[in-house]
Amino acid sequence: MTIRERVTVLPGGTIEAHHPELPVGAEAELVITVDPAPSGPTRYPELDPTARPFWEEVLEIGASVPMEEWEKLPTDLAKNFDHYRAIGQLQ
Repeated sequence: MTIRERVTVLPGGTIEAHHPELPVGAEAELVITVDPAPSGPTRYPELDPTARPFWEEVLEIGASVPMEEWEKLPTDLAKNFDHYRAIGQLQ
């Protein structure tokens, strides 16, 4: 008997095959063929070498906030972010 199934490799390299026709206790040979990477769109687009670095945009946004607004932030905000968020001080 030959049974062919397409399976997905799970984390840790685990492969599960469940088939009701497999006799319990029978010996079987497992042959694994890994398909090459699928063609088509890639998961991540190609890097645009002319794109502006995101940190420049972050700095620009930060510079547009008035200093008196920055001074309202707690000095330990990074360390205690969850606390300030929980008490509703951050919006």
